[in-house]
Amino acid sequence: MKHIIIPIFLIFVFGQAAISVRQKLTYYWVVHENEFPIGSDANLNSCSGQNLAKSSKTFANRIALEGSGFLRDETTVLNLGSCISDSRPCKATGGNNYNCFEKTDAPIGSNDNPLIPYVSIASNDLRFGTTGIVQEFVNKKTPQGETHNGCVRVDDSCSTCNQKDWIDFYALSEANYEWFDSHWGLSNVNFNAQSCTPLKYRT
Repeated sequence: MKHIIIPIFLIFVFGQAAISVRQKLTYYWVVHENEFPIGSDANLNSCSGQNLAKSSKTFANRIALEGSGFLRDETTVLNLGSCISDSRPCKATGGNNYNCFEKTDAPIGSNDNPLIPYVSIASNDLRFGTTGIVQEFVNKKTPQGETHNGCVRVDDSCSTCNQKDWIDFYALSEANYEWFDSHWGLSNVNFNAQSCTPLKYRT
């Protein structure tokens, strides 16, 4: 009988499902200016410095952190522009100028792709488009009562993730984040990079 020897590195390359990487878990969501005090002391500008809107500095700091948000009219969406990355986070310059944003039709990821609630994750270590199973998500209930299958996909980069092995989970709203935090109570998870099919969840 012949014995076939498979090099160990092939197991790691082609058997990604067996590799579990411990990840720090945080959440991000879309912010709404109408939930913040009215103000005009901050300039929300494009990466080139063109003014797109004025807002309170409180809202400016929050949209810079979360990455996308609706202005007070609830139709205009600002998203972090291509000039922003983990090495160049969105910060005020000259006291009140945030040269970080672009207008978009909806919240988008790092490749101008739609963000999908409860599916999209942001990561700086994992390649864009990578799918995988978060073991701790499997069979957990969403805020709307549906069962999560654990499958997520890298749809975004994370400008606030300043260490390796960190994923930011797209919760859509702060209310959803608070539900996940109180019901799931997860701050670290095991991620297995593998082929899987994300579900579409009600929000």
